[in-house]
Amino acid sequence: MNRIILTLSLLGATTVYAQNIDKSYKDYDFVAGEETIFEDKFLYGQAEKISDHWEFMDGGGSASLRMVDSVMVLSFDAFYTRLKPKIFGNKTLPDDFTIEYDAWLDEAYDSNPGVYITFELADGTRLPIITPSRDRLSVILPNNETISKDNPEEYYSSKFLNRWVHFSILVSKNKMTVYLDQNKMIEIGDILAKPKFLIVTGDKMGEAGNGETPIYLKNFRLATGFPINIFENGKFITRNIKFDVNKSILKPESISTIKQVKDYLDKNANVKLEINGHTDSDGTDEANLLLSQQRADAVKNQLISMGIASDRLVAKGFGESQPIDKNTTVEAKASNRRVEFIIVM
Repeated sequence: MNRIILTLSLLGATTVYAQNIDKSYKDYDFVAGEETIFEDKFLYGQAEKISDHWEFMDGGGSASLRMVDSVMVLSFDAFYTRLKPKIFGNKTLPDDFTIEYDAWLDEAYDSNPGVYITFELADGTRLPIITPSRDRLSVILPNNETISKDNPEEYYSSKFLNRWVHFSILVSKNKMTVYLDQNKMIEIGDILAKPKFLIVTGDKMGEAGNGETPIYLKNFRLATGFPINIFENGKFITRNIKFDVNKSILKPESISTIKQVKDYLDKNANVKLEINGHTDSDGTDEANLLLSQQRADAVKNQLISMGIASDRLVAKGFGESQPIDKNTTVEAKASNRRVEFIIVM
């Protein structure tokens, strides 16, 4: 531990260790795909526009980028704003994929739906629809059947409105599972049709200048690829241990992947791991090196808090020095932002 602190001090900073993930996520079992096929953190270059990454559907809608609590987010600025990720072009969704995003809904919406997901079928039909609200989460299927589940009681008052809520969706063949934060809400054995595309919708109320009624979106990620043996060839590379931009506090949805690592260590008592943090090339070399070390330390400390002995874990940060893809596209940068676990004995 002293060696790590000294190294970081030479970089002009002291170590900031992440707090352990809230125990309310102890039963959270959503595991996202490891291969990012579309991601938007809304960190655009000077010449980039929303329309470079998203198609505005049906010839209408409006959206803008805003800074909220020092994080860049997308604001839905008009009713009937439908956005389709441009990554697809003529490509279609794979058979197995995951969607994750954070959404913010102003309290003025009360029981109205927030950001919701529509799947478009091959014939242009826009069903199923995954619609979250303060009261319940609903899925409308292609036969117009609606499957709903009431939210936990605390969401009725303050937990759904005026805060960031995380949504996770798994589609595997025709099966769908939907989560609201750490809560598994809906499991559907057959969604009746294979989705080809997806559309993200936000319906903003009111006109500009008549009071702020925001609907925000951030951290949107679409992924596929689900490894069966996470330590094949003595290494596990993951993009599912997550942090906010330029921060080292573990996001709670990281717990599922960290539990996979803990379970492996529990079953292999003689194994020691090196935890390596890697960033993309945005930012300075020095800042990225420091950030990657802090993130690796955060993962190590989380595993220790879950009962893994500290002498079985070594944390190292490599910053942007070891890319595995060119840092020229959003998807490539997402690939380079990763945590690697390497068996060292």
